[in-house]
Amino acid sequence: MEESCTGKDFYTQHFNPRDHLAKYYKISLVDDGLGQFVTFFLKGAHRAFTLDGIKGDTLIDIGSGASICQFLSACESFREIIATDYADQNREEMQRWLKKELGAFDWTPIVKYVCELEGDRGRESPKSRQAVPEMRCDPTQPFGPAGSSSCRLLALHALYMVGQHKFSVLFLEKEVIEEAVRQAGFKMVLFVIKYFVSLVRVYVCAGFCFP
Repeated sequence: MEESCTGKDFYTQHFNPRDHLAKYYKISLVDDGLGQFVTFFLKGAHRAFTLDGIKGDTLIDIGSGASICQFLSACESFREIIATDYADQNREEMQRWLKKELGAFDWTPIVKYVCELEGDRGRESPKSRQAVPEMRCDPTQPFGPAGSSSCRLLALHALYMVGQHKFSVLFLEKEVIEEAVRQAGFKMVLFVIKYFVSLVRVYVCAGFCFP
């Protein structure tokens, strides 16, 4: 039987970003499970923004959560990165990192990994904090004009635990994403699919599209 998606109210009431970051990002990046899951996205962002040279004025990230992974390679390629999320607690957690507050999640191992991918950066770029304002976004409602020159699309299918609560991530078929991108007037320039059987039924695809 297909699992239903986690409702917005349940998510905002029970999702704890600190528990989520500790479980899924405070990990060894060489592990076959979660480590490979995280590095998949880090390598994809590196390929898109550094190797393929995708750049522009504004990058809008829909459903950022409390994670900064997707911004580390993009910060040198865009003047502005807008992080969006529906849940207040996710935006508050990211603000702790942006403001370098005591107790903010330590992204050092992931930042170092991205620096190694980039090859010529020995430390976190100061732009990675300066370029990321935040806004609230409900992905179930139409997203108004953003003046964006780019859009990052990520689609996952997973059931995962945060604390004592189970959450789902929306499942989208490859063809559905491609058609939505086409109808929106964008073209797909990178679409990568990878399967992760060691995670809890995780099934991931990532795409980058530009008008």
